[in-house]
Amino acid sequence: MKIDLKKKKAFKDFLFQKGRLLERKIYSVIFENDSEVSFFTALEAYQNSDKGFGNGLEPDLLLPKSTGIATETALCLLDMMNLSNSHLVQDISIWMYNKMNEVGILPYPPEDLKDFPHQSWWENSDDERILALSGLLSKFGLVNPCAEQKITGRILPSNLPQKIEIYSYPLFIYVLYHKEYEEREKILNHFISLIPDLLKRNQQHHLLFSRYWYHAIDLLPRRLVNKAADEVVNDLKEDGGLTNPYPQLPWWRPIFTLDAFLLLKKYHYID
Repeated sequence: MKIDLKKKKAFKDFLFQKGRLLERKIYSVIFENDSEVSFFTALEAYQNSDKGFGNGLEPDLLLPKSTGIATETALCLLDMMNLSNSHLVQDISIWMYNKMNEVGILPYPPEDLKDFPHQSWWENSDDERILALSGLLSKFGLVNPCAEQKITGRILPSNLPQKIEIYSYPLFIYVLYHKEYEEREKILNHFISLIPDLLKRNQQHHLLFSRYWYHAIDLLPRRLVNKAADEVVNDLKEDGGLTNPYPQLPWWRPIFTLDAFLLLKKYHYID
């Protein structure tokens, strides 16, 4: 898939004007073959001494303490950039297994959450986050079998959703990458049957080329994935950014735009 030079320039200009230093470093590494060192330096600015991540890496949660969502964001970036051999993946594994409690979740929210800027939805519990983290760590070959028994014990295959939403992905990621999970095929087939409807209801989100649902790409009909890739490229505006499905949250537009083009490159849709 070819993107004309004018669009390429607009895309870069948009990211460098609207994105954080982190987004700019990701662009330089992936699209200009710059050194990975500068990206790692930018990402590590969000890491804490406990080896987890916080400090606004998830831009709707400026809590300095390490959280599941910020740590998932770091792991997702490493995966989208094909940098899973980084020492940071080992760090994240250490943090998650040390942080999880006896019932197999990452305790959240912290008591001092309201002392820091955050969106209101981050005042809710976040019990499913550990499934996405655990799935990605399993993909990278970093699994603690004893701890994983606690996580697996919380999954109830008899209680699968009849309709999935944008943020229903943690269980999907968990079963996709834990290939030994007993109910894996049943749950994957259930999700795959629901994904076309999810995409149809959320076209403006470009979900197959988002950090949430790109894991499904290899399991879906190629025509569906090709159509989704074309929609991303065709949605690139004159200013170089994609449509923002959350116009009230403008800081997400460069992030979503970069995610989509990272994934187009990861799956060989663009050079």
